[in-house]
Amino acid sequence: MSTHPSKMSRVDRWFYYFGKWLLISIGCGFVLLFALAPFCTRTAMSLTEGRSRQARQILRALKTHSEIHLKPYPTGVSSNTILRPVVTAGLVEEYWFGAAGINVLPDGDIGSPPDFQGALEPGECAWAMVRGMSIEDPGHLALIFDAPEDQTWPPVWDPSHGGHPHLRRNEGKLSIVIGRNDGSVAIEKLASHEGTRVPVTDASLFSHSPDRLLDPPIAMPEPKVE
Repeated sequence: MSTHPSKMSRVDRWFYYFGKWLLISIGCGFVLLFALAPFCTRTAMSLTEGRSRQARQILRALKTHSEIHLKPYPTGVSSNTILRPVVTAGLVEEYWFGAAGINVLPDGDIGSPPDFQGALEPGECAWAMVRGMSIEDPGHLALIFDAPEDQTWPPVWDPSHGGHPHLRRNEGKLSIVIGRNDGSVAIEKLASHEGTRVPVTDASLFSHSPDRLLDPPIAMPEPKVE
């Protein structure tokens, strides 16, 4: 039979109550961990799903614009200028181009016709885009994607020091959102979680025919002017 705490010495009683407190604390910790795990997973998934929905909306608008005008996708120096026509044509709202996590927040004010000078101003687009593509190019090729480090071809991302602002975890590897020319969107893993210039694992996404690409091949978002 166990000894009642009232009959223990002061030292034994201290160890007794300390042991009970420790067991209760560990138990509560496990309960809290299991309670928060689904929430954290859902939060990460919701961020990724939200980014994927953005890509689908933009891809749909680009294809519609191309079909209406019977010409390749718009082109320009930056992704802001390339994607601006689909906003001014009313095919997609400006807010679909932002990314709250990196403070790229379109204000929704695209200006007045015919110029619409407020559409996708610097700091209002978080997407990069391949220049020179058309709706006729192979469907598996990447068209829009989370902005890479620079205009290097094929594109690379920096997963060091906590990762590029767009990178998210997917099955233990850092990954990005890529929208393909066929309108599909997927979370693509980087080839490594180490290094500062890392391509995606699936190299076929950027196996574009060189004679179809403009120079430079990647249109980057314009940063906000401070």
